[in-house]
Amino acid sequence: MEFIPTPEIAHADNAVANELELTSSLSVVDRLPVELTSEIFDIYASNHRANPLVLGALVEDWLDRSGQLPLEIRLSIPNEVEDSPQVRRLIDIVNQHCGHWCVLDITFPPFLLVLLNDSACVSSTIIELIVTAPDCDFNIYTLSKIAPKYVNLEGPTVNLINFNWTNVTNLTLNSPAVHRLFELILSIPSLRKCRFYFVVLEDVPYPFHTSNGRVNHAGLESLEIIFLSTIASDIFFRTIAFPNLTHLFAAGARYELSVDGIAFFLAQEYSKGIKSLCFHETEFRPKDFLRLIRLASSVEELEIIVGEGGFQDFWEEVYYALKSHLPTTETPIPAVTEPLLPRLRIFKWSGLDSFLWKVVPWFLVPLSQDDESRRRPLETVEIICDYEKENPIPYIDEDVISQLAEFEDRVHFSFTIRYSNDQKEVLEDDLLILSREKLGGN
Repeated sequence: MEFIPTPEIAHADNAVANELELTSSLSVVDRLPVELTSEIFDIYASNHRANPLVLGALVEDWLDRSGQLPLEIRLSIPNEVEDSPQVRRLIDIVNQHCGHWCVLDITFPPFLLVLLNDSACVSSTIIELIVTAPDCDFNIYTLSKIAPKYVNLEGPTVNLINFNWTNVTNLTLNSPAVHRLFELILSIPSLRKCRFYFVVLEDVPYPFHTSNGRVNHAGLESLEIIFLSTIASDIFFRTIAFPNLTHLFAAGARYELSVDGIAFFLAQEYSKGIKSLCFHETEFRPKDFLRLIRLASSVEELEIIVGEGGFQDFWEEVYYALKSHLPTTETPIPAVTEPLLPRLRIFKWSGLDSFLWKVVPWFLVPLSQDDESRRRPLETVEIICDYEKENPIPYIDEDVISQLAEFEDRVHFSFTIRYSNDQKEVLEDDLLILSREKLGGN
């Protein structure tokens, strides 16, 4: 029997033949699936001992293949690498494709950072720029045409001079000086979210002036800031005015936060929109902490992250403050008229050792003596105790468990003990379950 192919089959056979002919003309690398060549490239490029000549050829080949596609480039070159034509050629190749950068994430020694250049860029497609420099101040003058939305400058201090900040919405800086920070905030009109780590005070006074002495930014919504200077924190919080700020994360290493500065900021009308407040490893005295959260009456989410030796001694005073707006036998006339944190929906605490468990039910007391149904709109209470194996387990008191049972249908209680085993793995157990099991076994 003779088989006569239909036109469709004949066309398909020709297509297959053409494909085979094309494939046979390709290099071994070209014939590999894209996913596999990508994996090979990642493995080689991540090897700090990679030959710069070979790596440069790989990068050039890979970028040539990309055509007009947006590029995600992540390159890390250690400080130990010596200057050479091959290494410089690698940076030249990256620069040639600057118009196609979508994500540029680089860790370079200074002699390579100075070579970074976007002069060949006609129209920018970049979304994210991440620059990590060694332990020295460094200025980059040669990036002026790209306009990313997300900028992360690791350092200690990397300064972008003549940079186009127009599109930046998210900014992360490492070790900025406080007055230079003000100047930068004012120069970024679209800024929405900031992370400033290890803010310092200038050794030499930096000339900075505004018409009213304030740094106003109506667009900023989220601020996370860590200070290495109490004076810098005081200057910062007394100078800023962010009327649309909804999230504030503040931290300092051992007394590095100015309570008076934060109190001044929280007391202003422009700070009344803050919904989320987090204090991280900051040692406040009880009266200072209560002073701050009384001013933060709009806060719906409060998070406390405790380091060793901080926030351990004052929960007894918080315990009484949570109910100080209600009359008692000892105080028939309440000490205060306004309840603490009346809008609180989420409370989170994590730290060493144990939490003062009797505080938790007092988050659920009525907000008014005249209306028992009116309470804080609490949805979540999350407490994590970091536990050392040589210490006793911080079980929850029986009376606390009994009081919380009434609210378990409307509030999510998450009480966790976190510890490391002998293999240094971090493990977690449910403290509420452990405590109930212990009580059931007695």
